[in-house]
Amino acid sequence: MDSSSLNLDYSNYLPSADALPESLKKLSLAANGLTEIRLDHLLKLEEVDLGYNKLTSAVSVPATLTSLNLEYNKVSVAALDLPGSLVSLNLRHNGLGPSGARLLAPKLSGLSKLKFLDLAYNNLGKQGLRALLVVLPSLPSLEILSLDDDDDVHRAREDHLVDDAASACLFC
Repeated sequence: MDSSSLNLDYSNYLPSADALPESLKKLSLAANGLTEIRLDHLLKLEEVDLGYNKLTSAVSVPATLTSLNLEYNKVSVAALDLPGSLVSLNLRHNGLGPSGARLLAPKLSGLSKLKFLDLAYNNLGKQGLRALLVVLPSLPSLEILSLDDDDDVHRAREDHLVDDAASACLFC
């Protein structure tokens, strides 16, 4: 087993975060019922999967992180500190709503390396979409933006809130 990777998905036993090896580069703690986690002491950590938990409070991660999966949680965007090294961010099914999208937008603006952003199934609303559209120009590396199954995305297109160029990126 690679000592730089650790998969504890669906685990009956979870060590405290302080007991995790400092050499970890990849960590998966999906589907463990976690409500909070601090990983900022793992300075070599690059990829973290915390999907399908019950995270609501701040998630502390190191500045070295390139991939963060928080799908199917209820993470508080206000308390979310996103490192500038992120290349992939998955916030699918987090119940962000328009207010969460408005809080998230300024946090995204510093992520110049971000290539993948999944905000699907968050009921972002028109106000949330507008906030995200404003920040898109500050994400030069963004290749994929997923907003699947948000009725307001389709209404935004119909109401001409986005032009064809933005539409090509947003609705792919």
